[in-house]
Amino acid sequence: MNKSWNNTSLMTYIEIMDNINSEEDNTFLLLSIIFDISILDIEEMNIDKVQEMIKESLYIHSPVVTSKTYKKKITLRNEGFHLMEFGKMEFGAFIDLEILFYGDYLKNLPKILSILYRREITPGDVFNKPLYEEYGDWLDIRDSIFEEVMIGDVFNVIIDYLKFKSSIYSIYEGLFQQNEEELNEEEETELLREMTGKEREEYYNEKNVEGYGWELMLMRLANNDPTKMLEASKMTLYQSLNTLGMMCKLKIG
Repeated sequence: MNKSWNNTSLMTYIEIMDNINSEEDNTFLLLSIIFDISILDIEEMNIDKVQEMIKESLYIHSPVVTSKTYKKKITLRNEGFHLMEFGKMEFGAFIDLEILFYGDYLKNLPKILSILYRREITPGDVFNKPLYEEYGDWLDIRDSIFEEVMIGDVFNVIIDYLKFKSSIYSIYEGLFQQNEEELNEEEETELLREMTGKEREEYYNEKNVEGYGWELMLMRLANNDPTKMLEASKMTLYQSLNTLGMMCKLKIG
């Protein structure tokens, strides 16, 4: 059995955690994954040996990595991938990460890591920082590659990214405020009675765009031109959020 998460692949980690989180009794399947032996062989073992294996595998339930470090460069299939500075990633990449974390993030980890780690296009030197590839449509291609990474090398990248994301939501709180609890018909009627015609127009506009938050942000960055939304998604995260903040403050877009 792998004694350390440093030599456990991401694909194996996902399998293990998926079975741990299952409501079914998958003990033999879990042992099969951890020890890399068939379920049939486990079933033929005596009970003492199986219990010994279960005790030995308990490390799996502890925090995945005791060290807080991670690799900023990993090599997969003889190709080097470098960790992006979170604040310099594209706004479109940030949006895709939000969607991937919102879903079944455990199974999405290969895609998440393929966004955070990029190939180096131009090496850095004493005068220039390195240049990394732009975000592309590679999620369904590279996920199988990133399944091979050792989970101990990258797990804490996820922890650091989630801390970074939390700080973004705090700094730009005004951009990410959730709509207040929906009003009932009587409350809404009373609220509308107190509004001016312009305020009612803005109120209905806001209701119409509920559920399209990311698309609305991209549309604003694209100056309401749908053909330029892709271009807007390539803006860096801080650049896009600062621009959106300015537009909201000046009531532009």
